[in-house]
Amino acid sequence: MLFLMLSAAFSGLLAQRPVLLMHNVKNGKEKVVRQADMIRVKDREGNTYKGRMAIVNDSLLVIGASGIAIQDIVEVRKVTLAAKILGGLLAGTAGLATAYGAYGIIVLISEGGFASVFAIILAVPVAIAAILTGTGLLIMNSGRRYKNSKWNFSIAPGPSKTKPAGSR
Repeated sequence: MLFLMLSAAFSGLLAQRPVLLMHNVKNGKEKVVRQADMIRVKDREGNTYKGRMAIVNDSLLVIGASGIAIQDIVEVRKVTLAAKILGGLLAGTAGLATAYGAYGIIVLISEGGFASVFAIILAVPVAIAAILTGTGLLIMNSGRRYKNSKWNFSIAPGPSKTKPAGSR
């Protein structure tokens, strides 16, 4: 009796949950997006949906509060942990360089005279650091792109032995 109660209690943990399976048309590689993963999906009408994915049945996904038919998906984006870390490091480091460089420019301009020339020279690396800050933020938020021109999307009945989307 105790065995039946324990198996009933843990059966939900062991059950296979459906996944979004993406199959590369050219080389046959497969990528998997599991339920509750954060993704961004674009449909045929150009609408973009962002949020945690849930699978309703073999042809319908729910992202956030919106249902999307699998055949209407044009693009799926999945942000990987590596992209979040790399983008965060780049944005943070370049952001600090931008802030300190801007402070240096202000100090040099306030000195006046010949120091203003150095302020102009310092403006170039500060501008580059500002661009790198924006690039880091884009890397953090954009993610890997899977388009329906190169990938076929389907719902698989359970976990696959393929790698999660975005991993190499």
